[in-house]
Amino acid sequence: MSTFLRSIPDIADSSASTQRLLALSAEVAGTRACLIEPVDGVHRLIGWLNLARSGEVTMPLQVAETCRRLGQRLGCALWDEELNMPFMRSINPVRFPPVQLASTTISARAPVRVFLGVLTADLSGAAARAAIAASPATIVGEVVFDIELEVNAVATMLLNSQADVLVVAGGYDRADDDAISAMQTLARTMAQAVARLPRSQRPVLIYAGSVALAERAPLIFRAVDATLAVEVVENVLPAPDITHRAALARVLSYQYWRLTQRVIGFKEMARWATSPGQPVTVETSFMQMMQAWAYHQSLPYLHGLYCSPLWWLHVWTGSARQGAQLLFTDPGSRPESLDRWPPLGLVSGDWPTDFWPRPANAWWDRRGLAPVVAALGQVAPRAMMDVLENDLLVMG
Repeated sequence: MSTFLRSIPDIADSSASTQRLLALSAEVAGTRACLIEPVDGVHRLIGWLNLARSGEVTMPLQVAETCRRLGQRLGCALWDEELNMPFMRSINPVRFPPVQLASTTISARAPVRVFLGVLTADLSGAAARAAIAASPATIVGEVVFDIELEVNAVATMLLNSQADVLVVAGGYDRADDDAISAMQTLARTMAQAVARLPRSQRPVLIYAGSVALAERAPLIFRAVDATLAVEVVENVLPAPDITHRAALARVLSYQYWRLTQRVIGFKEMARWATSPGQPVTVETSFMQMMQAWAYHQSLPYLHGLYCSPLWWLHVWTGSARQGAQLLFTDPGSRPESLDRWPPLGLVSGDWPTDFWPRPANAWWDRRGLAPVVAALGQVAPRAMMDVLENDLLVMG
C-alpha cells in the first residue's frame, strides 16, 4: 500500500479545506498543469491545461508557459516570474493567493532500451521478455545462444541498437552441467562484445539467469574487462513454468528513473515539489493512485489502464493480491496475456472501445489527469481523493 494512502487518517481536515494546490507534469508528449482549490470545504479541480512539447524548449520553460497560460485563463497568478518557479510566495496573499502545495510528475524520456542475450528464445527468452514488459522498457535487440555466435557480430548489434541495458538470462536454478557451460559461454561472449564498445556507449549489465552461475557471472565479465560491473538479480525462469518478473522489472524501472533524472531541467523541476513530496514518474503515480483507489473502494481486485501516446500501462491491484502487477504495451494493442486479468474497471485517457467495450460499472478519467493529480497524494491525500471522487473518476 502506498505511503500517502496510509497517511490519510492522520491528515488534518484543514489540508482539505484551505489550501490551493498545483499539480505539474512534464512528459514526452507535452506538459500539464492542474489547479485545485477548496470549494465548500472540498477540494475541486478548478482548471487544467495541456501544452504539446515545443521543439527544443526545456521542460522547466514549457511548464512555466503552461502555468502562465492557465493562470491567465483563470485570472490568477500561478507563476513567479522573479523566482522562476510556481507562485508560492505572495506579499499580499489576500489579493494574490499563492500556491501552498505543488507536485511534479516527470516522464520526459523514451523507454529504456534493452538488449537481450538468452540461452533459449522460447524459455528464458520468453521469461525475460515478460519481465521487461512489466517495466518502462522496450527490447531493441536479442541474441540466442549458439556455439558459433561471433563476438564481432554481437558487438555490432549492440552498437547499432544503442542499448541502455544488456540483460543476460538463461538456465534453471538446478541446471545441468551442459546448461551451465552454455551460460558461461554466452556470458563470456556478451562480455567480449561489450568490451569492444566505446566506454561512453556501453550498456548497464544485468544478469538474470541461473543461480548456479550467479556468483561467477560478474567474475566472467571482469575477467574480460576489469571495468565491467554486473548487477545480479533473481532468475527470471528458476524452474519450468515458474517465472519471476519482479526483480528484473524493478531494476529496469530504476534505470528508467535514473535516465529521467539526467533529462535537462529535471533538477529544477524536482525542487518545485513541496517537501516531503518527491517528483515521481507518471507511471508510478498512476500505480499508486490505483492502489489508493482500490483500497478506498474496498475492492478485492481492480484492473486499470493509463493511455498515453508512448505506451499503455495496465495495473492490476486490490486487496486480493499483494502489491501491483504492471504490464506496458504498445498503444492500440491487447496482448493475449490480458485475457487472464480481471475485467477493465478504470481507464485514464481515451477509452479503448475497439478492445474493451465500456461497461456501466467502470470509472473513466477521460482527460487522463488522474496520475498527474495523484502525485499530490504525497502531501495532501484527502485533497487528492476529493478531486478523484468529484471531478475525475466518473462511473458509468
